[in-house]
Amino acid sequence: MKIDSWLEELGLGKYSKLFKKNGFTFDSLSRITTSKELKEIGIKSSIIREKILYEISKLTSNTIKGTAPSSPSQKSTGIRQQTISSSSIIVANKEIQRLHPSPNKVLKEYEEAIIKNKKDLKSKIKELGEEHEEVGDCYYELGTNYYMNSQYENAIENHKKALAIRIVCFGEDDVDVVISYYQLGQDYYMDCSYELAITNHIKALELQKLLNEDDDHNEGVAAISFDLAKDYYYNSQYDNAIIYLENALEIRRYVFGDEHKDVADVYYHMGLAYQSKFHVKKALSNFKIAHSIYVETNGEYSDDALKMENLINDMNEEIDD
Repeated sequence: MKIDSWLEELGLGKYSKLFKKNGFTFDSLSRITTSKELKEIGIKSSIIREKILYEISKLTSNTIKGTAPSSPSQKSTGIRQQTISSSSIIVANKEIQRLHPSPNKVLKEYEEAIIKNKKDLKSKIKELGEEHEEVGDCYYELGTNYYMNSQYENAIENHKKALAIRIVCFGEDDVDVVISYYQLGQDYYMDCSYELAITNHIKALELQKLLNEDDDHNEGVAAISFDLAKDYYYNSQYDNAIIYLENALEIRRYVFGDEHKDVADVYYHMGLAYQSKFHVKKALSNFKIAHSIYVETNGEYSDDALKMENLINDMNEEIDD
């Protein structure tokens, strides 16, 4: 593929001259790894730079996997890594650890866990039959270890089986069913299948609200709303993203107060959504609030605070230009 055609497909054809002028071809795009490099070749907008970096990361990821560039692939931007590893979700007043790969756990351990899960699953099916709740738990655990190992299609397959069994055993009005819908949403999100992520996160949110109808400020509702907003954001549905971010923000400010990292995370994503809508003042306002909270909670030189400071500086430079 030619770089002109690739940029045209992304709606960014007007930037092809800048890439050619700086000696880039389609095959050499993988050399670009930072926003600063794109800025140096003449792309002033941080929104456009972020979009191009994401699209390059998809090309790189699919080259490694041996799949076509159009296939969904995991995002590898700093934004994603920050957002997926946020605080735990509380579902029906039961705290569960938000699932994300731990930097301290090597992939080999997940592969070994998958082998053990498969043996346990086979044994449970033989002992209890296909539709027992413990078999559902085995499918869920197997799916979780596939998720941890970045094998999202396998994660989806097993989490679907767990969900089906849990609905048969418990009906939909059950905490484990909520967790299954939620985790399927996470699987699809990491697989970049945002429409399906939205569908499952909406279902999880609806059930979570039913299970906590007397609790107007349930953090589980806030956590699922936050992840649903990210689905909408990466699916370019910014207005919907803002709606669910506002819901999450209201609850988290009530539960945690104003000076909390989870509150800052919402302001940060609110800024991203407004930035994508080219509402510069609203974006800057949210980024500045997020920055002040990160400084207060994590320190002036924390990764989150420095990330926000750089983003704010980039936006101010664009305004000056």
